[in-house]
Amino acid sequence: MKLLSRSIRLCVASGLLGLGVLTSVGHAQTPQLPENVRTSADAGPFRGQIADFVNGHVSKMKSGTPAELSASRDALVAAVGGQPSISFNELYADAVNTAIPTLLKVGKVAVRVNAAIVVTRVAERTSSARLAPVVKALLSDDSPGVAIWAMRAARPLVLSILSDPILASNNLVPAVIEAVRKHISAGPVAAEAYNALTSALLDRSVRSTFTTPQLQKLVPVIIDAVQTIYEIRVKLYEQGIPPEPSVDGKGAMLFLLDTQNWQIASDKQKAKTGELALWSGVLAAKRQSQQEYSTKRAELLEVVRYQGRSLVLLADFTQSATLKTAAEDMARVTNFSPAAQVLQSASDIPEAIKSVPLFKSIQMPPDVLSTPAAGSQPASGG
Repeated sequence: MKLLSRSIRLCVASGLLGLGVLTSVGHAQTPQLPENVRTSADAGPFRGQIADFVNGHVSKMKSGTPAELSASRDALVAAVGGQPSISFNELYADAVNTAIPTLLKVGKVAVRVNAAIVVTRVAERTSSARLAPVVKALLSDDSPGVAIWAMRAARPLVLSILSDPILASNNLVPAVIEAVRKHISAGPVAAEAYNALTSALLDRSVRSTFTTPQLQKLVPVIIDAVQTIYEIRVKLYEQGIPPEPSVDGKGAMLFLLDTQNWQIASDKQKAKTGELALWSGVLAAKRQSQQEYSTKRAELLEVVRYQGRSLVLLADFTQSATLKTAAEDMARVTNFSPAAQVLQSASDIPEAIKSVPLFKSIQMPPDVLSTPAAGSQPASGG
């Protein structure tokens, strides 16, 4: 439930919020945050007042009623709405980074999820690297719901931190990867991880803010991270299938096969991209023919088609007519294609891709078990 406190709603209705005071649900003792604090070019003198405001609302989130939890969450987010000064945003992010971890020790998942929402919204509106420690803590949470919000909080911070050597200790990339590994049965966590890592570089307006030397350093780091996550998930095909298998094409291949990223990638990274496309397409083709995955067949066929198109693009990049012919056959499968036909379309891919010098050393996909082993993650795990 997401409700603005009665006092805030009254302020909005009367036009006072822009002039005045942020407070909380019906508790006079809750610290206030005057508008002049939010807009001050130098918010340093108000550091204590900012901390008191954040700590007061965090305390209500920790021990208050559900209505107080919701209202304090909204008040903490509202404080960075509008056009606060850069100085305020940095001090506010610092206060949030200090206060929110106390909520992560609470057993209630609802409290931790709401804490993650606060951090996400503050990160989106301030892009402050001061939030990196609390984002890392959220990424390590045992709840996949918290991890999903943590990925969203990481998204506006990942590249700015990687771009600044001074912030190297706050690198969020390893924590993003480990969160995917921890929540391997939760497909949405992987989807959000890909988005956190790649969305900024796929946005041309954002990408244009980086110099060529910066991109030559940033892109390979993100490629490695994306490929690591993809490999974690594609290996699940050996004993089952990844939860929500289609997210890898949309989240990983879209980035790896972006023309500008491909040009920056090393030959080793390019070969790994080919290997991942091969494994994903061929193993999905094998799994779609098995009865235990009949309810997931449409999604597996989507993977087969997508990887067929990915391999066509790889054929274009490497000028391989042999690979292109084989890949086009895979890309043409439909939901009405018989299982045997889909398997046949994938059968020519391994030999075709190995004919390309760039891909001659990649590993071939393994045989797959006809029945998932105990403890594996089948398609229904999403």
